[in-house]
Amino acid sequence: MARKAARVAQLKAQLLLQLAEQINSATLSHIQSTGLTLTEVAALFELHEIGTAKIGDLAKKTLLSLAATSQMIERLVKQGYLIRQEDLNDRRQKQVSLTETGKAFIQETQAISEKVIGQMLQNVPQTTLAKLEAVLEEVSGYI
Repeated sequence: MARKAARVAQLKAQLLLQLAEQINSATLSHIQSTGLTLTEVAALFELHEIGTAKIGDLAKKTLLSLAATSQMIERLVKQGYLIRQEDLNDRRQKQVSLTETGKAFIQETQAISEKVIGQMLQNVPQTTLAKLEAVLEEVSGYI
């Protein structure tokens, strides 16, 4: 059983590495065209996941200092990716969230990733894809 789990882990790692290489290659040119840094992209994706965040919370999530996070947010606000507002519960605090431009960037980046995955799987027979989908859904229940 342990050998089988190790083999599954090895196959999964190989597949994920191949996917990551292809996705990174495709999305990197998209990111470079925007002039965003990878840290800024990570912050945008984090805000996409959580919605609205206090600047201090975003600093913790991105592993940046509060000062560096504030500077990054200022750049992203000026570029139109974020909106900064007062916290309704504490006017001393500021919150940030994605603008429509920020949301569009996330959607475009995700679409590129999905396209790459589709291209990588285009030669896989439908029956195999159906099996893969079933296994992935089953396994996700255990993780």
